[in-house]
Amino acid sequence: MFVKESPFRSSGLFGPACNKKCGFCQSLVCDQTTGLCGQTCLDGYWGASCNATCLYTGCQTCTRGTGVCETCKQGFYGTNCHQTCSQFCSPNNASLVTCEMSSGNCTNVCMPGHWSGPCTRNCSSTCLTDTGGDRVCDRENGQCQVGCESTWYGRQCTMACSSNCAGRLCDRGGNCSTGCIANMYGPMCQYPCNKTCNDETCDSVSGKCSECDKPANQQTPLCRTAGECLNVHAFVVAWL
Repeated sequence: MFVKESPFRSSGLFGPACNKKCGFCQSLVCDQTTGLCGQTCLDGYWGASCNATCLYTGCQTCTRGTGVCETCKQGFYGTNCHQTCSQFCSPNNASLVTCEMSSGNCTNVCMPGHWSGPCTRNCSSTCLTDTGGDRVCDRENGQCQVGCESTWYGRQCTMACSSNCAGRLCDRGGNCSTGCIANMYGPMCQYPCNKTCNDETCDSVSGKCSECDKPANQQTPLCRTAGECLNVHAFVVAWL
């Protein structure tokens, strides 16, 4: 049976005298008569004979027919591979920084202290540091991973605890953690104690006048209009 011989050779040469070099063909395989590459081009080249360099220097590979970038060199992204990946992308296991061609989002995690797809946003300066001394936050939403510095709260620790909190200390949700300053009550110490409370002081949680917590024979009538101690006051008056 007759088998037609392929016109392509892997010698890297072509022409009647085999004295012409193939272009940058994959595996150096080209047509022995025309010099046209039989497969794809080596990285960085395009054209029928793979003799033209890609149109942009950041291209790793380009389409054989147009020279437009298909993939970017390490550290670059964009349609023309002309933009550099963020310096805050963590290197991969090969110590290379890479990012997605279309978006520039880091293909690995962010360097400590940074977040977002391309790792270009800083974690809040009020995030608590980890054991390594870095302020770390969630890459997707910037949420502080360890917690907030004192006097700050919120997902990214960007909201200040109320000045009505004792010591201006609060938990991650903004509720005062060590009680209220004098004359205030409520989860965030946002409510003033009733003015008819003795010295305008009250329980930081319920708002109940502190005067009402005293033994009946020690209570004063200063809380009588607050509605908290009416019955007790009547008892005290009767007892006196």
